[in-house]
Amino acid sequence: MVKQSELLHLRQIAPRVWGTICRQVDGVAVSSTISALHCKGLLKWLLKNGPVNMEQILQKFGGNEGYLHIALRILDCQNWLHRRGPVGTPQMTFELSDEGQTIVQLADTYTTIAQTLVLTRQLLNDWHLGNKAKTLSGLRQLTTIIQTTQHQLATKAPVYLYPKIKDHIQGHLAVPIIAMLSHQGLFPPQHEIITSIALDQYNGQSEILHTAFAALSLLQWTRVQQDKVQFSPEGKVAVAFARQYWYPISYLETLIRVPRLLFGQPTSFHTTNGEEETHVDRLLDIQFSGAVFETSCQQPFLDMALPLFHTSDLASQPKAIVDMGCGNGALLEVFYKAIQRQSLRGQHLDEFPLLMIGVEPSAIARQTTAEKLQAAGIPCRIIAGNIAEPAALSRSLAKLGVAPHEALHVSKSVIHNRPYHSPPPTTPKLALPSTGAFATPAGKAIPNIQMGQNLIEHFTQWKPLCRGHGMLVIEGHCTPPALIAQLNGRSISTIMEATHGYSNQYLVEPEVFRGAAAAAGFRSQQSCDIGKESVGHTLLTIDYFVVD
Repeated sequence: MVKQSELLHLRQIAPRVWGTICRQVDGVAVSSTISALHCKGLLKWLLKNGPVNMEQILQKFGGNEGYLHIALRILDCQNWLHRRGPVGTPQMTFELSDEGQTIVQLADTYTTIAQTLVLTRQLLNDWHLGNKAKTLSGLRQLTTIIQTTQHQLATKAPVYLYPKIKDHIQGHLAVPIIAMLSHQGLFPPQHEIITSIALDQYNGQSEILHTAFAALSLLQWTRVQQDKVQFSPEGKVAVAFARQYWYPISYLETLIRVPRLLFGQPTSFHTTNGEEETHVDRLLDIQFSGAVFETSCQQPFLDMALPLFHTSDLASQPKAIVDMGCGNGALLEVFYKAIQRQSLRGQHLDEFPLLMIGVEPSAIARQTTAEKLQAAGIPCRIIAGNIAEPAALSRSLAKLGVAPHEALHVSKSVIHNRPYHSPPPTTPKLALPSTGAFATPAGKAIPNIQMGQNLIEHFTQWKPLCRGHGMLVIEGHCTPPALIAQLNGRSISTIMEATHGYSNQYLVEPEVFRGAAAAAGFRSQQSCDIGKESVGHTLLTIDYFVVD
């Protein structure tokens, strides 16, 4: 039982610890980018020749323009570089900031820690497979590299930059260890406090756990004595946010591939012939997404959605709910149970049944959703489909006996994951261009004006399906780099934008997103912005779009 006085202290230090976590996750995002640019010689060239434009960079170093725009935007998010001019074009210019000039002198440090990403991949694989000897060896090797690099940094980094870079380095230790420990169930649910763990209760794993928790003592979060782990106040707060470390691990393969994306032959990340993606641990990613929905989106989503099922004319309500990109099925399960318990429709489901339809391109996600909903006794159908093919979805729904316009369509963070198709050159352009950087899977740059038009066309294709009951959309967004840099240590925006950018997912700002919907003929009847109060900028939006 945690005393009231201790809870008060933990609340007081929580913002500081949260800042550390954000910078640790940032470090995993930026290290491979800095390393790839440094090893090519681009950073030192920028130091001597900046400002330069993208055309000059390509003439000097070659590479893939789209991914290079993303890489340099990531540096902008850390206040290491300034971008000017038309976004996503050869004419855009780049110049190192004062802080960025110092980072160039420390680029070898980032190269060293970036090399641990491959070691981390092997470590997590050995840990998962139960290979004790290799897991112990990997943990010790990773700990030694981080400890040595941190010690060297103390003699090289200026005082004003040392805390930030130290967190970047330590992130390469904290992220895999806390993610794995959390995923194995050693920590309580998010935001609950743990004070100690007895390792002798974990038969066969105590030595691995002892080594892992000893590694975390470098962060001054743990102290291991014999078979017991004691958490410092900072450690108690950190493990309460343990699920934040799942996201960077789910995209570990993407981060490892950054050098190839920037200067090699890009490999398409999209699924082919029914195979799962190779750039992401999809199961871990949908678990993280489910956790985000539960903690941040669930209540505002239900506040917006439930009134649709509380009208007296039950026959006019949706006959089905179609969740495009259903992930782990969390949204469908929560939504159905809430309708059962909190709406008028829930009192008449025998007379007016409601079918929950999960749609996913990922076989892993479809299986996860089916198991979840069937175990809960929820009437459901789980089918293959993706956000870019509403016409195909219409045909699939017809086979289930559901007219598309008789369903309420919902989606959670999937519109930005649609494939990009160039709009016709004569099509009108969106007046609100994004600050984002976008690349095709082949590495070509996508001008932000064209991305806005592509989004308009996407919404236009969905209008026939939504003319009956509209669509409820939860969507993630990018943020102008200057604001991300200003709010450094308050959110995990840098890694969100890095992983989305490098894996051809197209985040835009909320105003661009809503502007595209409006240009296509949708009206946001209700909306909610998530993140403004807690981190200083909008992370997610929820909109109930209806056809005007």
